[in-house]
Amino acid sequence: MSVLSVSDLSVSFSDPKNPDTKIPIVKNIDLTIEPGEIVGLVGESGSGKSVTALSIMGLLDPRSALIDGSIRLQGDELLGHGPGTSRALRGSRVSMVFQEPMTALDPVFTVGSQLTETLRAHTRISAKEAKRKSIEMLDSVGIVDPEARFYSYPHELSGGMRQRVVIAIALLCGPELLIADEPTTAVDATVQLQLLDLIKNACEATGTSVLFITHDLGVVSHVCDRMATMYAGEIVETGEVSRVLSAPQHPYTAALLGALPRPETRGQKLTTIPGRVPIPGTEPEGCWFADRCAFVADECRQSHPSLETGPAGTLTRCARIDEIAPALAATTGPRRDIQSAHTTGGH
Repeated sequence: MSVLSVSDLSVSFSDPKNPDTKIPIVKNIDLTIEPGEIVGLVGESGSGKSVTALSIMGLLDPRSALIDGSIRLQGDELLGHGPGTSRALRGSRVSMVFQEPMTALDPVFTVGSQLTETLRAHTRISAKEAKRKSIEMLDSVGIVDPEARFYSYPHELSGGMRQRVVIAIALLCGPELLIADEPTTAVDATVQLQLLDLIKNACEATGTSVLFITHDLGVVSHVCDRMATMYAGEIVETGEVSRVLSAPQHPYTAALLGALPRPETRGQKLTTIPGRVPIPGTEPEGCWFADRCAFVADECRQSHPSLETGPAGTLTRCARIDEIAPALAATTGPRRDIQSAHTTGGH
């Protein structure tokens, strides 16, 4: 049984100018994560990645967000429950690591109190035992002198240490699923690589599955087993990381790869993707990437493509993939050397 099974998930928000009108942000998402698997969700800012994650966590305000579809955790439906059930699930069965630790941690409480509060909220455990387990978790995520840091306030820690505390809180109750939303954005290059390895190794040790949200294909290459590319609120390609990165089957994924900084292009102008993502609610009738695609043809503007199996065995939302697959491979080239721009010190 899949740890996470998302089926036909759509999320709309109220139009600020007309509250009776709903604007679609996430459209008909299908996504599965197997036990112990790390799946990357990639795309530009505004593609719907974080909204998808917040939907799974039950953190969207029902007064402004309309959620349709199904989200199942180990077969249990997560949608349609009251706030009490959602609170019981968060932190125990599914946890989330946010990109900015200073907004995830409460500045007026010590690190230790935030750890023990999580444990005691979800388990019947004494204060003494909660403290012991919390210090052990701080040690396991690489916090130096965890006994002393247990009594520290968030502002007394570096950015990397704060993010380690956030990871410790997320893993403390042994969740079945961890959602990591750009968890290394706010740290420097050296710490980024340490945190990526920490998340990967900790989840491998516990069997926790991971949904890893990022815009960085180097991160995906480093930690993920499978990946899904999102564009304008829908998935346009999904498959094993090695297959997608070596032979992308959608022009958008190929364009993202082509825009990566590479050692042989140091000092040169980076490739960019022209145009912009369609404003939600204004998507054209055909392919939503058509206006930015280097391989667009008349047929691309006539009907919206569905996710189909491409020549390389991955699922892609491109009507012309059989024709343009060789050209896509030529534009991206071999991808054995993909690295994060952060871990290579930029470009």
